[in-house]
Amino acid sequence: MSDQPPPKDASTKARQGETAGVVRWVLGISLTLVIIGMVVAVDTANSLQEDSDPEQEAQKLSEGNERA
Repeated sequence: MSDQPPPKDASTKARQGETAGVVRWVLGISLTLVIIGMVVAVDTANSLQEDSDPEQEAQKLSEGNERA
């Protein structure tokens, strides 16, 4: 066996650096952009759905069929 003592702070030397806080910024900004995108998508879908009235669509179709 070896007569050398085990290294005292092997994890820090193996990592050779500090934990970067940049990853947190990237995740935070990405999450914010995804939430904003989903809100815009839902709002757009709801506004398009409100614009189309099924009764008006049916009336237009029936008027078109009567003329033909």
